[in-house]
Amino acid sequence: MSIRFDPFYNDLGSGRLLARKVDEFMGIAGSFARQSALSEQDVRYLAEWLGRNKAVMDFPLIRPIAELLGPHLLEPETRALIHHELAGLVGDVDGDGVPDGPPTTIYDYPPPRIEFIGKRFCFTGTFVYGERWECEKAVEDRGAECGALAQRTHYLVVGEKITDAWKHATFGNKISQARAWQLEGRSHIKIVSEAHWVKFLDDDDVGTVGGKTPNGPSSPSGYNQTGDFASSSTGTRPFGRRGLFS
Repeated sequence: MSIRFDPFYNDLGSGRLLARKVDEFMGIAGSFARQSALSEQDVRYLAEWLGRNKAVMDFPLIRPIAELLGPHLLEPETRALIHHELAGLVGDVDGDGVPDGPPTTIYDYPPPRIEFIGKRFCFTGTFVYGERWECEKAVEDRGAECGALAQRTHYLVVGEKITDAWKHATFGNKISQARAWQLEGRSHIKIVSEAHWVKFLDDDDVGTVGGKTPNGPSSPSGYNQTGDFASSSTGTRPFGRRGLFS
C-alpha cells in the first residue's frame, strides 16, 4: 500500500482524514516524549492505537516506530529506543515539550560526507543560514547545481528554523518523496540537516572551488565557528543502531 500525505493525495477527503490522524499521533508522541521513560502500558497503548489506525503506519516518518512495536516491545532497551525515536519524531530531543527543530528521524544516519563539485542540491524549509536563494548560491559557488527534487538529486537539505508546519506533522512533499524513493531503492539521495550542511561549507577538502570559500567566511550568524547551531540535530542516534531510514 502506498499513500501520499495531504495535500498531495488524489483523494483530498482521505488526505484530510489521515492528516488529522497523523496530527493525533504527533500529540501522543509529544506527550510520551516528555516522559522520562516509557512504561509497558505506554508501549501497549501505542501498539493498540496504531493497530486501530493502520493507514498512519504507512506514513514514512511513523512507519519505523510502528516496526519497533513488535514481539520485543516490552523489553527495556526497545522501550528506550521507542522513546528516543518519539522524541526525534516531534523534534523535542531535550524533553521540554517545545520542538527544538525538524524531526531528527528524517535525516540519514550516519550523516553523510557532503561534496559539492558536480553534485545536485535541493533545499526545503526555512533556513538559519539565510534566504533559500542564498543557500543555493553557496553551493553553486562551490561547483554544485540546484534544482527541483528529482531522483538524481544528491542532497536534500532541510532548514533548521521551527515553523507551525513542524508542530502539526506537515512534513512536506519533498521530504516524503525523498524518503519514499529511498525506501523503494529508486534514489541514492541523502537527507541532511542545515547544521550538517553548514559544517562542510568551509571545509577545504570537500570540493570547494579552488579549495577555498569564494566569497569569504560562509558561517552565518546563528552558527558558531565550527558550524554548530544550538538547536539543531545532525541525525545522531543511540544504541549503536543504524538509522531507521538508512
